[in-house]
Amino acid sequence: MQLKAPGSATDPLCAAIEADGRDVKALFRRSQALQQLGRLDQAVRDLQRCVSLEPRNKAFQEALRALGSSMHDKVGRAALGMLARCGCMKAMSCTDSKVEQMFQILLDLEEKDADKKQKV
Repeated sequence: MQLKAPGSATDPLCAAIEADGRDVKALFRRSQALQQLGRLDQAVRDLQRCVSLEPRNKAFQEALRALGSSMHDKVGRAALGMLARCGCMKAMSCTDSKVEQMFQILLDLEEKDADKKQKV
């Protein structure tokens, strides 16, 4: 399936996932389409599901790590811009620390989702 039109690509993938919630190929491809649409939180959720279904799959682990890193960079740049505009540069180190902690919790493959939600 080509992802040149990611919005239309998610429809058949959603149908495949609805038919079989353990279809890691469809979950992985939908996560790629969601990334292209900028729906990163949903893409992470699909990748986390892939990793939980196939915890030894290095491709899924690496994709999740890369997406987490990309999200971290994006959040960091946005936070820096907001802090610079309001003159709150001192708060940046605190914000960076909290964001870093949240991503470490999110990307921890050993921890259960319920525990992650409670910590975040």
